Amino acid sequence: DALLLIAAALEKERLEALLSLTYSLGMEAIVEVHTEEELLSVLETDAPILGVNNRNLNDFTVDLRTTARLMDTLRSAEREGSRIVVAESGVRSEEDAGYLAETGVDAILVGEALMRASNPEETLRSFKRKGRRAA
Repeated sequence: DALLLIAAALEKERLEALLSLTYSLGMEAIVEVHTEEELLSVLETDAPILGVNNRNLNDFTVDLRTTARLMDTLRSAEREGSRIVVAESGVRSEEDAGYLAETGVDAILVGEALMRASNPEETLRSFKRKGRRAA
């Protein structure tokens, strides 16, 4: 079981309280960030799983470079591999999956592309192959 906590919607104290509650219930938490400011704030918590949302929740535009920028910030701020990072939103093709894998993320969340695919199984296989080659 896991809970998604969106950093943009929570003040740091509330985020920390919800993280504690989540762990006390035996659950995991994915803390979602979109900006460098959100990331730096979340890095002050013990959140082990970070989600980088490539979709701007203010205007719903998608930019995969968000993940690359925030991965650079993460590498500068703490030792690599200390947290699990999931790239979220905007993965429409195997090229997108490969690009995100090259940024160093641990996982890629794919949703809409699979729902729209005529053959979701083959789409997922191609994303996985491309992601592995890039990593």
